[in-house]
Amino acid sequence: AITRRLRERVQELLEAAQRSYPVRPKGPDDTWWMPAHLGGTAPTPEEVKAAEAR
Repeated sequence: AITRRLRERVQELLEAAQRSYPVRPKGPDDTWWMPAHLGGTAPTPEEVKAAEAR
């Protein structure tokens, strides 16, 4: 239970840091580093694994 709660809290902190990051993409070609759920085009961990498997 404590491990699950720790993971949830770390995820919350990560998401807060990503949302409040002061630098924003300069345009549509500069969204590669921002997570998709924040409007960017960075691949998900699953997409990276699939690409590496090819």
